[in-house]
Amino acid sequence: MKMRHILAVAALVLGMGTASVAKADTCASQAVITGMTCSLGDLTFTFLSVTAAPGSNLSSLDLETPSTGFAGGVATLDFEVLAATPVDIHLVYEVASTSADITSLDSGFNQGNGTPAGSIVETGCAVNPMPAPNNGICPTGPPTSVLATFTNNGGTATSDTFGPVETVFVDKDVTDNGFSSFVDSVDETTTPTPEPSSIALFGTGMLAAAGVVRRRLVK
Repeated sequence: MKMRHILAVAALVLGMGTASVAKADTCASQAVITGMTCSLGDLTFTFLSVTAAPGSNLSSLDLETPSTGFAGGVATLDFEVLAATPVDIHLVYEVASTSADITSLDSGFNQGNGTPAGSIVETGCAVNPMPAPNNGICPTGPPTSVLATFTNNGGTATSDTFGPVETVFVDKDVTDNGFSSFVDSVDETTTPTPEPSSIALFGTGMLAAAGVVRRRLVK
């Protein structure tokens, strides 16, 4: 290999090491409204529709800390519900990954004491359900675009695995009859990826190797 080729490869690897910076987590403490976009890890969330049924007394819907965050391949959204019960909330949001690695959805809430049962009905959709004639409901086909669907009547529920996929649209119907918050999680495969420091170290080794080759060529 010619000297200039070795140096070019080494410089490219070093550039990758310095440019590989994790995406900032920007979802915590955000108001959940139509059009809001934020990121957790390598996932970007875009809320396509946030509505409350007529008669609902929803004051606000916010993403709260400390539960909102990304760890171990799981992105968690902690929704705080400020409302007088009962309230019916319908959410449709897009989850996009930088790689095709989304594999399941989770949902959870703690049922309030002495109140009618709440529920969460959730569907993961392969296509955007917002345009007519679907109007926010994931089309069931044929052909079906449903990746996963489940109902949570309290505690934590997890969808069947799917994909892995790069994008999923979440259609979520929340009937809140006593809980003040609920949690969504998006699970990704956890294939190890090189840390920026490791890539930089590899690049340094490449430069050292290039120096050795050059000295040999001079001799």
